[in-house]
Amino acid sequence: MTAAEALVRLKRMVAWNVAPTIDAAELATLLTISSVVDVNRYAPTAAQWTPTYDLNRGAAEGWRWKAAAVAAQFDFKADGGEFSRDQVLQHCLAMVKQYAAKIISSPRLAGATALSPWSDNTALDVVNQGGYDVEDLGLNIAGSGPATE
Repeated sequence: MTAAEALVRLKRMVAWNVAPTIDAAELATLLTISSVVDVNRYAPTAAQWTPTYDLNRGAAEGWRWKAAAVAAQFDFKADGGEFSRDQVLQHCLAMVKQYAAKIISSPRLAGATALSPWSDNTALDVVNQGGYDVEDLGLNIAGSGPATE
């Protein structure tokens, strides 16, 4: 799937144009978050990387952002009407749960237990978060060829 195709799918998954909306820059960030190691074990930062995505990862994060945007809203009654704004937050959180449950991890690499999902189910690649030496993980960042076991 190309980046353009992935972006179209991701837009649908996060209902990008429904309030609270997600703008183009945020969508680009979500697509980056969705990028995973390809079948040849190239990291998304490698020149030889084949676009490979776990869109559930980006969608879960997008719905988290939407939930954060409405978290301060509250229910109220006025002029004989009742406004349950909490329903929007609950919907966003339900969508987070739905997509987080479908997140897959990157392909297993020799000795790379660090690519397991985080305990809070955000499941962002440790490589994308930093803090690990990518050479120790066997990833192909520089593009010198696939990692070997």
